[in-house]
Amino acid sequence: KNNKKYILWDLDGTIVESEDSIFKLNMFTYASNKIGLNFNLKKEQYIGHEAKNIFKLLLDYNEVHDKNYYWNLYNNWYEDAVKYILNNVEEVRPRENVISLWNLLSKYNIIHSIVTSSRKDVAEAYLKNIGLFSSCKEIICIDDVSEPKPSPIPYITAMQKLKIVSQDCIAIEDS
Repeated sequence: KNNKKYILWDLDGTIVESEDSIFKLNMFTYASNKIGLNFNLKKEQYIGHEAKNIFKLLLDYNEVHDKNYYWNLYNNWYEDAVKYILNNVEEVRPRENVISLWNLLSKYNIIHSIVTSSRKDVAEAYLKNIGLFSSCKEIICIDDVSEPKPSPIPYITAMQKLKIVSQDCIAIEDS
């Protein structure tokens, strides 16, 4: 029987303040300008929303009639948004008290892992930026699963990778 205990942390909005509206506005403006679109959505239209839904709203806002052409540019837009994150990761701060909580729990031999709908390169950059990467046992991200959260598949995948059962862990989420 496994005597170790684990915390499966959500990342965005839980460990890091990646949902900051100014940061997201700058990121989406950068990516949109690269493909010739204006980004002028209201923050409630892009904070906490999935990229494809934001892109659809962006096309509507810009009154794009040839949506097929722009949907072919979606991957470029998304990659430019990720490039913005990676180039400006130092602007993304940890949530208040999360580092001290992480470190305190580590003293009690609690093992930390991340379960996120972000890409692995973004998750690693965030964790390296705030100094938690080296003490993170596993990162389960969008690249590892067939369905993103809120599906339970990311958490089931994490437990399988860590070789644990639900009694060995808790999940900490922001939603």
